[in-house]
Amino acid sequence: MFTDAQKKKLHDEEACSIKMKSRDEWLDAILNATNLLELKQRDKDIDKILAVRDSIVSQQHEEASVSEQSSVISFKDHSDEIRDTNQKILDIKKQLDNVNYQMQRITKELDLDYGPEDVFVSLYRQCFEQNHMQYKYKLCFMEDVHQDRVNLGIFDSWGTGESNTKYHEMNFKQGEQCWNGPERSTKVMFSCAQENAILNVQEPNKCEYVIIATTPAVCEIRDVDRVEFAQTQRNQPDAQTLNEQEKLEAEQNNDKEDQKNKDQSTDKWFERTEL
Repeated sequence: MFTDAQKKKLHDEEACSIKMKSRDEWLDAILNATNLLELKQRDKDIDKILAVRDSIVSQQHEEASVSEQSSVISFKDHSDEIRDTNQKILDIKKQLDNVNYQMQRITKELDLDYGPEDVFVSLYRQCFEQNHMQYKYKLCFMEDVHQDRVNLGIFDSWGTGESNTKYHEMNFKQGEQCWNGPERSTKVMFSCAQENAILNVQEPNKCEYVIIATTPAVCEIRDVDRVEFAQTQRNQPDAQTLNEQEKLEAEQNNDKEDQKNKDQSTDKWFERTEL
């Protein structure tokens, strides 16, 4: 059994414990309330930050939209001018490309070997055709050779013989590729005749052609006499000129004879008058 003093002590301890518990509960309540207030305040702060952010983003979108519209309007305002300028640039580029092409072509033509005294100049790039077997062959001097639409070669070089026979041969290479074979190539052998003509076509090896042709360009007077012969021909009048000169001389002689007869008739008339 407890004494009164002990009972009082226990009572006081229970009362103190209850008070402590109540105080702890009160403090917990205060803390919870404080936390709730902080959360609400924090949410308000976050809402403010988000609102500011949304405002900035919206403003940036508006500025970007205005800038884009301005760019479109500016482009529309200058689109015709830009298109005209681009077209002028393209035209100038085409003209420049054409000039460069012409310069390259002229330079190439000036560097070509046209034979003794440039005898092949007048024939350069002139073409003639001839049917042989089932094909039509087309030969263009110092340019290319075709069998129908098939390229048999591009002019590469003259023959490799001596100077008096070198220009009787043209070599054409880099033609179209043969099926399962080499590129086509052609050797053209010329002989003297009054006309440009293809006499015969042979294919001694696969895709290697030999064309027998004629041209007056290889009708040689000896090379050492070529210039003298040309000068002599220029100095000598042709048959038509001689005929015209003879006709003129004959007319002049007839005029002189007619005048002489008239003079004699006049003298006789004066003689009869005096009698």
